Amino acid sequence: MKPYKSITTLLKEVKAPKMLAAHRKKAVTAVQKVLKPIYFDRIPINEIADALAKVGVVILQEDNTEWSGIFVGSSGNVTLALGPIESGEKVNGLMTYQSYSNVMLALQWYKEPPRKKFEINGYIT
Repeated sequence: MKPYKSITTLLKEVKAPKMLAAHRKKAVTAVQKVLKPIYFDRIPINEIADALAKVGVVILQEDNTEWSGIFVGSSGNVTLALGPIESGEKVNGLMTYQSYSNVMLALQWYKEPPRKKFEINGYIT
């Protein structure tokens, strides 16, 4: 029978990576470039994901697979996990990634009635 590992050893093995400040700055700049116009006909999540991918970052779901979904409603907000693309590995046929422990993508939107366009704010926390 294999002996149990100490809790410290287990925590070190599953410890999430941290995004370095220089890499965070690149990710922030990528998101800001996409959201520069502020007003949109739709929420540009695909464009944000593509911009982040260019700097080596992937948007994640709760199960650490690449995020996919839709946003509904004339207003709302969401916080999404981010992870390094290079951490990806195939598990049970799905690409899974580690998530950063120190950053998240926050998006807020509001559809203005007179303009009928979304005002979108996004940032990396």
